[in-house]
Amino acid sequence: MRKLKKGIAMLGVACLLSANIATPVHAGEIQTMTNEEDGVMPLWDCLQTTGISLGIDSSGKANCFSTMVAKSASYQCKVESTLYRIANSGWEKVTSFSDTDKGTATATKILYVKKGYVYLLRSKFMVYDSTGKTLLESHTADYEREY
Repeated sequence: MRKLKKGIAMLGVACLLSANIATPVHAGEIQTMTNEEDGVMPLWDCLQTTGISLGIDSSGKANCFSTMVAKSASYQCKVESTLYRIANSGWEKVTSFSDTDKGTATATKILYVKKGYVYLLRSKFMVYDSTGKTLLESHTADYEREY
């Protein structure tokens, strides 16, 4: 009986550990955080979903993508994204782009990048009230990719 209890306990621990293993993200795949996923959730009051992606093809064509959805269509959404690359002196800005709209916002940029660098797409997601004047909530996400 003692061996059975120990075996069940070990199985339970194994299940808990396997549930906490991070899934690797492949190039071009969108990393999302949603307020309705099971498990650990961001404590968002106004944001519903954010997504960020940086895909670079073999010719150096980079597709930068950042999107957000607010919990209310009346909220003003703003996405500010910046693409950086690591250089000798640290992170160097490559380009910035943004989008603002009601309820949802999607900022995209396509450009060519140089080989031999690590690139970082950093996006700040902001939710404002319906007038667009009062910031209600913000969240920042990063997506790193070597090319």
